[in-house]
Amino acid sequence: NLIVDAEYANLQESTGFEFESNGDGTCTLTGIGDCTDSDIVIPEKSPEGDTVTMIAEDAFYRAEDISSIIFAGKTMELDSGAFESCEAERIVITGCDMVIGEYAFSYCDDVEEVYISGSNIEVDNYAFYNTGNDIVMEIVNCSGTLKEDAFQSCAVLQLTISESTLELDEYVFSYCDDMEAVAFDNCTVEIEAYAFYNSGDDASVTFTNSEININDKAFQSCSLATLNITGCETVLGEYTFSYCEDLTEVIIGAGNIEIGSYCFYN
Repeated sequence: NLIVDAEYANLQESTGFEFESNGDGTCTLTGIGDCTDSDIVIPEKSPEGDTVTMIAEDAFYRAEDISSIIFAGKTMELDSGAFESCEAERIVITGCDMVIGEYAFSYCDDVEEVYISGSNIEVDNYAFYNTGNDIVMEIVNCSGTLKEDAFQSCAVLQLTISESTLELDEYVFSYCDDMEAVAFDNCTVEIEAYAFYNSGDDASVTFTNSEININDKAFQSCSLATLNITGCETVLGEYTFSYCEDLTEVIIGAGNIEIGSYCFYN
């Protein structure tokens, strides 16, 4: 179920954008146009009444003076590089069915918060590549796929995923050097090989009351300080936490767990 958070349900939509009609009652938002809002609320329709189903490639490329970009209750696709290098500080996606295309938010250096709730999401390769400034990222009550390299080299400080069913593909959060905390709570999650490869800064990683399948080498060579798995149905693959040289505490609480060969090697 797609659920828009109450605080975003009735926001006034931004105006002044450029649109291109698809001739079938839908349209593409092609540029920022005359919009000067610092808090941009993506509209449902164009002034002509066409439903916005896509934001075009480079539509907001290097857009300046943006505090937040808000998508509430939208079904749409963000084309490649749609918001690349823009100055947004906050990204909110709530109650949406959304495909976030390749490099859509890449190189957005000022992003401090990413909040995604009540949505079905597909985040394509490199969508948030090399983005952010100590990002606090929260994904709650969502389903979908975070594809290969989607958040690679992203400046994520804290990652919290709760009440969600997600697949995290290979290298999705790899090389996120600033990551200090990763928490999964009440989730069903498939984490593929190398998903967090070479990430972390003495990070705390916590899995609580979840069903998790963490594939081979998913956290290999991470800078982890603590690992806590409690109340989970857990499968850890081969070499999952191998070469995590900073790991000082591992707690495995109640729950069923299968630990693969060489899981904590070296």
